[in-house]
Amino acid sequence: MGILPPDRPGEREILGHFLRRAKGVPHSFQESCQRPLGRSLSCSDPRPVRGPGDVSRSMKEEREVGMVEGGQVSLKDDEVMVGVRRLKRAVVQRDCHAIKTLTEDLLNEGVDLYQILNEGLIGGMLEVSDRFRRGEFFIPELLMSSRALKIGLNILRPLIREIRKDVLGRVVIGTVKFDLHDIGKNLVILLLEGNGFDIVDLGVDVPPERFIKAVKKNEAQILAMSSLLTSTMSWMKFTIELLRASGMQRRVKTVVGGAPVTPIFAKNIGADAYCREATSAPSVVKALLGMERNEPKFQLRSI
Repeated sequence: MGILPPDRPGEREILGHFLRRAKGVPHSFQESCQRPLGRSLSCSDPRPVRGPGDVSRSMKEEREVGMVEGGQVSLKDDEVMVGVRRLKRAVVQRDCHAIKTLTEDLLNEGVDLYQILNEGLIGGMLEVSDRFRRGEFFIPELLMSSRALKIGLNILRPLIREIRKDVLGRVVIGTVKFDLHDIGKNLVILLLEGNGFDIVDLGVDVPPERFIKAVKKNEAQILAMSSLLTSTMSWMKFTIELLRASGMQRRVKTVVGGAPVTPIFAKNIGADAYCREATSAPSVVKALLGMERNEPKFQLRSI
């Protein structure tokens, strides 16, 4: 089973520390990435996540049902649905090898890119996020699922770029200062690229000055900021204030998002829009730029 090496120095040790302190959690990053989740990681969940050994049984059960809203489905449609469900489950289980194999298989079968992305990859990450909010998953599981998710995203990214037609606008995006989380940000980037936007990704731990410099240098129309920690949310406010001071606020719209961010917070700091879910980001950005008639302000859940 494939293992994703940490991008940042010391990440393996940090995750190992968290894992060793959690009761019933495997004692190494490698073991945890290889092992499917079970009851030990979700004591409050009476139904443990199925492992690879249960996949064939799961497919049989789903095929026996053979029904969706709207009536009977064809065998091919049913197989596609089973494959997408398995991909979603692989994200939850941090199964790197399965994510790669299933994503490639679905593409070879001609399944729509956005079905693979929205129902499989993003769907799995949203389930991980929900379990994290309920206290069933912890930071190690959240981070490792996001790292495994990147395998699928990296496969889809060049294909989505190929089908992009005209460039609708340029977006500068990044995670604010002192925050190293990029799960939701990476999903938003992929979706915006697929919808025709040129993306300037500044990565994580981005100070206000770097945001403003990038906006000016790239003549961006949108500045998007993400935060997963309550302790780093205030940097969004500082960045927007610096944008005002630069005189670019009239031509540059700001979008904020992240698990602790709320519509009230976004409004109080002067953001133009609040993004609640990665899947809604394209419509929010288009609305901000006047390309859609939907009201863009304060809709959206971030991962």
